[in-house]
Amino acid sequence: FHKDIIIINSTDSNKSFQDSVTVVTEKPEINFFPESGSLVDNVPSVIAFKSVDIHGIGYNVAGEIYSSTDEIVTTFKSTHKGMGIFSLTPTSGINYYALIKNRNGDLIRYDIPESFSTGVVLTISKNLERELLLNFKTNPATFNLLKNSDLSLTVSARNLTFKTYSFRMQSPKSFLRIPTEDLPDGIFILTLSGI
Repeated sequence: FHKDIIIINSTDSNKSFQDSVTVVTEKPEINFFPESGSLVDNVPSVIAFKSVDIHGIGYNVAGEIYSSTDEIVTTFKSTHKGMGIFSLTPTSGINYYALIKNRNGDLIRYDIPESFSTGVVLTISKNLERELLLNFKTNPATFNLLKNSDLSLTVSARNLTFKTYSFRMQSPKSFLRIPTEDLPDGIFILTLSGI
């Protein structure tokens, strides 16, 4: 539970605070979920978001994403019960934030998670017949660190490991196909690590 509280010095009778204080009475909570868990500098990523009101009920929002240099980067809008996605390619040294208006017209700012200088973004590109196509994207700095290294992709669910694959990235954009018969039913976790 979060609530903004304005504290005013009641003993200062010479100042009027009504014109300088804006009380936001309705502030939804928004969480941002970058693809693969983290943003990586100069790597295109999809960011999912979920917005809820003070009761935890989905709260539909629309807004803009700005860079720390106050330039608009993209727009976003929830599509179902406060949930939606947008694309972002973070630049090194730049932070990002979202601006939305609540139902009362108040403008509210939310920070987007910061990006890392190195890392790999994993996406599931397509669900092919009996195969899952995985796409691994990284920046040149990370690729130079990984190009001669074996990587391990582990498929797990319910605290059990079902399958482990070893491979090498051949370029900053690499692909791996895995048979769907190797995947467990229900929700599963894909974990990428160095060997």
